[in-house]
Amino acid sequence: MWGIIGAMESEIALLRAQIQHEQEICCGNKVFYRGSIAGQPVVLTQSGMGKVNAAMCAQMLIDRFDVKRLVNTGIAGGIACGLHVGDIVIGDASLQHDFDLTPVGYAKACMHGPDKSKPTIFRADAALVAQFQAAAEKVLPAEKIHRGLIATGDVFVSERSMKLELRKLYDAYAAEMEGGAIAQVAEENGIAAVIVRCISDLADENAHESIDHFEQIVADQSARILIKMLEAAE
Repeated sequence: MWGIIGAMESEIALLRAQIQHEQEICCGNKVFYRGSIAGQPVVLTQSGMGKVNAAMCAQMLIDRFDVKRLVNTGIAGGIACGLHVGDIVIGDASLQHDFDLTPVGYAKACMHGPDKSKPTIFRADAALVAQFQAAAEKVLPAEKIHRGLIATGDVFVSERSMKLELRKLYDAYAAEMEGGAIAQVAEENGIAAVIVRCISDLADENAHESIDHFEQIVADQSARILIKMLEAAE
């Protein structure tokens, strides 16, 4: 069973339209859509924005639906040099950039020991990364496909200074608000997970205008690559 999480309605709209034999299941205030996409059993949910919402839905998918693979799909701000709106970033790693214990001797984004000098990195499942790479290559030219670290935090990055900090400290490719929390839950539960995001803006002072214009276009692009991956999955 695949668990699929998007934070916003725009990020799950195309996927929901593709679900066959849909069952709508409510768990608390969250709604889960169970069915199949491209012949693969899936449970899809709109988590809401931010790390707590994302982590809560990830754990619900594991506990209530026994999912074995988690995918976080949607949009993100571009951090790395050379990214453009519409590019895809497959997150081979993630961290939570707003986790800050520096006053007590930890590195920024370090969540636990034993090494306090480095940020806590959550590694994506290598097989899932490879599957999404292959799927993306069927949809986009090679120059629009990237692999790299995704930085997660409860903040919309729209200042060049923060963008440059994320690039300098972590060599981040993209910034968003949910993936790193989903990755943490997956690691704690021994579940394979990956974050796949399409760039909606360049995480600068023009980010709000860019996301207003491109949100649905790039959200659908991320979803199309996920569907293509499911078509090829065993």
